Amino acid sequence: MDQKRPREDAAPASAPKRKKHSFPLFLGGVQPYWYKDNRARAESAAAAYLRDRTNHNDVTVELDVPPYGQGKPKGTAWFHGSGDAPLRAARRAIGKYDAIDPHSRNHTKTVMFREVKERHDLESAEQELMDEICAEAEAKAADAAPRPAQTPVARTPAPAAVPPAPAALVPASVTWPEEVWSRALPAPSVFNSLLAFGRPLIHRVLAAAREQVTGDKDDRRIWAFDLPPRAGSGGAPKRWLVATPAEFDAAYACVPAGRRHAYEVIDARRPCWAYFDLEFTRKDGLNAAVDGDALTKRVVSAACHALVAAAGDRPLEIEVIVLASARPTKFSRHVVLRPHWTDGTRRPAPLAGSPHAGHLADVVIKALGDALTVQSGDARTTTSFVDTGVYTRDRCFRVWGSTKHGDEAEAAFAVTEQRVSPGSRPVAFTRSELRETLVVPELQPGEIDCLEIEAPVEPPPPPPSPGAAEEAAAPAAPAPAGSWEDSWDGATATPLLDATALPHKFIIARAGDRGQPPALFAAAATVALAALRRDHRDNGDPALMSWRYVAAEFPSERYLHLNVKGQGVFCRSRGRPHQNQNLVVTVDPVNGRCWQRCYDGADCARDVPTTSGGVCRLANRHELAAPADDLKVDRFALLAFEKGR
Repeated sequence: MDQKRPREDAAPASAPKRKKHSFPLFLGGVQPYWYKDNRARAESAAAAYLRDRTNHNDVTVELDVPPYGQGKPKGTAWFHGSGDAPLRAARRAIGKYDAIDPHSRNHTKTVMFREVKERHDLESAEQELMDEICAEAEAKAADAAPRPAQTPVARTPAPAAVPPAPAALVPASVTWPEEVWSRALPAPSVFNSLLAFGRPLIHRVLAAAREQVTGDKDDRRIWAFDLPPRAGSGGAPKRWLVATPAEFDAAYACVPAGRRHAYEVIDARRPCWAYFDLEFTRKDGLNAAVDGDALTKRVVSAACHALVAAAGDRPLEIEVIVLASARPTKFSRHVVLRPHWTDGTRRPAPLAGSPHAGHLADVVIKALGDALTVQSGDARTTTSFVDTGVYTRDRCFRVWGSTKHGDEAEAAFAVTEQRVSPGSRPVAFTRSELRETLVVPELQPGEIDCLEIEAPVEPPPPPPSPGAAEEAAAPAAPAPAGSWEDSWDGATATPLLDATALPHKFIIARAGDRGQPPALFAAAATVALAALRRDHRDNGDPALMSWRYVAAEFPSERYLHLNVKGQGVFCRSRGRPHQNQNLVVTVDPVNGRCWQRCYDGADCARDVPTTSGGVCRLANRHELAAPADDLKVDRFALLAFEKGR
């Protein structure tokens, strides 16, 4: 007869008996869709799975389950027991397979949750736990041993308090960047937050870092650092670090100066200071006559003038911080402008986000015109002294004291100017230079009083609905050459809808998830999918896989994208079903229209000339017949949905 494998809830015989304790294991990406918002049932199913997987009976699960359709749950599994049994059970829970609910009707495809397998640091936890067990055993042995008689000694005064030692640098023998930063980060507590998201963590992909930041109670943000580039590649790959500015600053101080290749990842949704990346090349004698410092002063002056003009009648003063990188082949400056209201108590006046900082950069470029034109690559190719590519979503912006991987240490950014405008009164730093020169400030909720910056280019009147540009009798006025608008102007009036491969500068809201969309869009989604089924006799019953909502400020566009399983669904653009491509049904909830599109950028897209003489790649779309009123969504409810996204 087969004997049942014994449970490991009890401590092993070799370990001293200890009080019962618990060991946590973070559960990331929990997906109990079949339970919707039934928290108790989801917790019970996850705990039952872990008991069976780990052969450990005493397991409880705590999940934070948001309302259905409003995000993915997260949680912690607690393994209870004595000795090292909870830790060993937690180790067994980390496997290469996904957790499957055996009670699900379609359990072979229904994933319960995906364990976060990186940086659980179970080896360190195990060593610390065993050290604790050994220390407890030694203490008991010492208490049991006979003690010699003590001879009274003269009482000596208590020594003076010793100040804490400064943070130690990571040893020079540690060279791999990920290991350097792992050692620089503070050692976590084993039983409090070792396995949860509530601490600094390094991630291999940006999406995982975004997942941790979402809902973080300590206001952590994303940072990045370089890894050595692969042979023949242009840029250095990155790792993503989630930490508060204080946590990052403390770890940064432990990284040797020559190995600091770190970046602030600018979240477009956070208020930020006005900032500029100013640069031009000096290779092969290019731009020899350009005075970079004088040009930097002109940019700062024009930007300060625009900020003061945007403040109107409210008094404003601006802290000007300039950081320089010394490289013989490239002039490079980072400028951070920190406006402050001075009507009453002096308060920060940041911009609402990086897209608004991009608006300010466009104002400066328009004001200074050809004075900002510099050579790029060769004497015949020109570009702007102001880099407008630093205002995109999740942009990496090098921090104080850092270089790009492979550069000399002298190329690290250092503060060369810190003054208050108007005037030359110096700015007094109250924290480290790293934290004082960040683009995204450390603000409390009550301190947010943003300075509004208007767009430098007055957008043309929006068309009554997407596609109106093809029907309008008179074309819109062309956009200025070299601008973002220039890349699509004349080809389409709705770049968010049509120019899917073109990065959009003015996104104001994003949301999405698997399964059905939120209740706000449920009726419109049902009508649009019904229109897809009616559109062609071979369409059958396409299944909805996921949804995505995106809104742009300029041109004003708002769309709900429904990703449907496309196998067997007739593609109007290609004239037959796709073999491996999913289809997209796009709904305009403002104007009440919907289209069928797909992800095939080769066969289901076309090149359309722009006003400036270039071409823009536009995705093909086929309009579906559906009642406009059934596709529209209440505008006030839509704006409320966009807040915070």
